[in-house]
Amino acid sequence: MNTMDSNFTEKKLHNPVWNPSLLALTPPVGFVFSSSHLLADTIYTNAAIVIPFGIDTIALNVSSLQTNDVERHISAVTPNAIPDGYFGQSQEMYLLSVAHSLSESLLIGLSARYHHRRIDRFDDQLYTADIGLAYIWGPVRAGTLFRNVWSYKTGDTQDDANYSIEMGLSLRLLEELTLALDADQLNRPNPNLYAGIEYDVIGLRKTGGAVSLRAGSNAIENSVGLGIMLVGFEINYAYIMKSMENQHRFSLNINLGDKP
Repeated sequence: MNTMDSNFTEKKLHNPVWNPSLLALTPPVGFVFSSSHLLADTIYTNAAIVIPFGIDTIALNVSSLQTNDVERHISAVTPNAIPDGYFGQSQEMYLLSVAHSLSESLLIGLSARYHHRRIDRFDDQLYTADIGLAYIWGPVRAGTLFRNVWSYKTGDTQDDANYSIEMGLSLRLLEELTLALDADQLNRPNPNLYAGIEYDVIGLRKTGGAVSLRAGSNAIENSVGLGIMLVGFEINYAYIMKSMENQHRFSLNINLGDKP
């Protein structure tokens, strides 16, 4: 879930796509690192840092996706067929964002992204920009992300960075329970819907500590997770149930300062 404060398996800074306006709610300085081993010997790594800059907040997110020893078949593939060779693919993405509080309730943010992709002998680059808005009213948060409002591509790619609208809504109840609903690609016929819940089993957020249970679901996969927060450190674990292969995901978030 990208548009709200939590996606119920990991915090938003782990995502290669986020609503930049919500960065204004993060602590003055924060760092996060995440690594996942995915299907077909694929390794995904992500790191992000958030730093105050005057009255604004800036953030840099770096992600990489590496796949090795992908089989190459020149002729038709049959069961137990011997590959004609192997190739690899890699992707790197650099995301720079700035967030500004227009008022105590209204936030705005802008992201610029550079995406470099290499697949076998093909090489391409993609440049895009996003705009994010968020409104906070007590325990209610609403966010909107206008993704790929501008894009430019070079190299061998034929892929377009499709414009999309994503929205999210979250409600925090009784200081321990958070409910959220996200929807993306709202400008297309069949938008994707995501729902999640987070419950603080041990709720000491005001003093810098908490233990939270999380669960999320969409039309394709389900997930459960655990978050442990203690004096500026947060450890997140998620077990994601997919149709082809389940995944374990760990991440570490370091916050150096108090939330505004």
